[in-house]
Amino acid sequence: MAEAVRRLGTERLDLRPLRGDDAESLHAAYADATLLEHWHRLPRSDVAATEAMLTDEVAAGMMWAICARGTDEALGHVGFHGAAVDPGRQMPFGYLLRRDAWGRGFATEAARAVVDHGFRDLGVPACELWIYDGNVRSQQVAERLGADHRGTFWGFNLELQAARRIHVYAIQGPLALPPEVVRVTPVLSVPDVAAAAAWWRDELGFGIEWLVGDPPVSGSVVSPGFPPNAASVRLRLGPPSASLLACAVPERFDELAERLGVIPVDQPWGMRELAVTDPWGTTVVFETPGRGDG
Repeated sequence: MAEAVRRLGTERLDLRPLRGDDAESLHAAYADATLLEHWHRLPRSDVAATEAMLTDEVAAGMMWAICARGTDEALGHVGFHGAAVDPGRQMPFGYLLRRDAWGRGFATEAARAVVDHGFRDLGVPACELWIYDGNVRSQQVAERLGADHRGTFWGFNLELQAARRIHVYAIQGPLALPPEVVRVTPVLSVPDVAAAAAWWRDELGFGIEWLVGDPPVSGSVVSPGFPPNAASVRLRLGPPSASLLACAVPERFDELAERLGVIPVDQPWGMRELAVTDPWGTTVVFETPGRGDG
């Protein structure tokens, strides 16, 4: 990783490898609750906590400190959240800037230099940015970089103990990526497709998207909502087999538990879960972030 993270420069900035001891200057950002309102981390209580977090970031990624030209003080950081480039996958990418450095275009200038370096020198095929809903400044930086908005999804953050809607942006480099797999849809083998579709509709509130055959030999059920956030399950005529499906429920989890008449269980890995089993042996587990007391 140290060989990949070499010094870069722009008209106004010096970009050097991020270090754990940058915590002294970056703690102003990582203790700032307003700055972190739409970030994936909670505010750090002291410089030591910030240093421990930055040390982990350095070990796990290719990260640059953003410094004003001719200085060594870190105003923020930018880079790839991965220590090695996989030519077949997009690299996660992100940036953070102290509030006293906002309004001067530093984040865009630094991010553009690192993205160009990744494409030109490191063999990065493409990079992807996950930005929490409401983080308008970060979305504007992504758009200035030429990123395409690919859609949104709900993600759980165990540190925040919250579910957040995430905007996905992507920047394609000059190298071609392999064919993209955009969704995995579970297919359940059931002895009665029509009855199974009715169970998903009546018990779990899914809609019947389509049924094929008379009687049906295949079908699809879909959760309330609209693509790309709606979840779908395929049903196919065949011998039943015991399966386990996990379904994320970012909102109104307790309302669902009450409707199903199931008491949620707080799991040691930080999730609250409730489970129901269909007449053919498939257990459907609904999960949401825990309350932080488990």
